[in-house]
Amino acid sequence: MTHSAHDAIDIAIVNYKTATDTLAGIHALGRWDQGIVWVLDNSEDLHEAQTLQQSLADRPWVRVLVAPKNLGFGRACNLAF
Repeated sequence: MTHSAHDAIDIAIVNYKTATDTLAGIHALGRWDQGIVWVLDNSEDLHEAQTLQQSLADRPWVRVLVAPKNLGFGRACNLAF
């Protein structure tokens, strides 16, 4: 099924030092063909960001964004919007 930009459903996940849980959630979700899964790392931890980026590199429907500092939940979600 092909979707246009106006009917895409994106998902935003804010990660804060829980890469293992975030990765488990994305794994449980499976392939997301409805839009983009945005993972916003808010951890201020280089290792955490690298773990997410490396572990999700083979999933083209997932985009990892790394906040320059902990922005809080709401502002981190705004990165995806």
